[in-house]
Amino acid sequence: MMALAEKHFGLGRELNDALFVEVGMGIGASIFIDGKLYRGPGGSAGEFGHMTIDEDGPLCSCGNRGCLEAMASGARHYSCCPECDRARCQLEGARNGGW
Repeated sequence: MMALAEKHFGLGRELNDALFVEVGMGIGASIFIDGKLYRGPGGSAGEFGHMTIDEDGPLCSCGNRGCLEAMASGARHYSCCPECDRARCQLEGARNGGW
């Protein structure tokens, strides 16, 4: 939804081709080609958060191991230290330049 809003009401209004990347609890993208949202053959063109980066990496919510999302999303950093105090962990992350 953020990508559509950006395309229709934000800086994307003047662009025919654009890539919108969202990094939060997950990682995803929206691709606009010739002013239209590109969905790809299977409808998941923007799901690059599930590209395998490390075959031996952490388990992802999709069931695979080592997806970009499992290694670099906000969810990964939020769950990186279950034994610590979440508020302290987030504060330390912010002090060190964010996650």
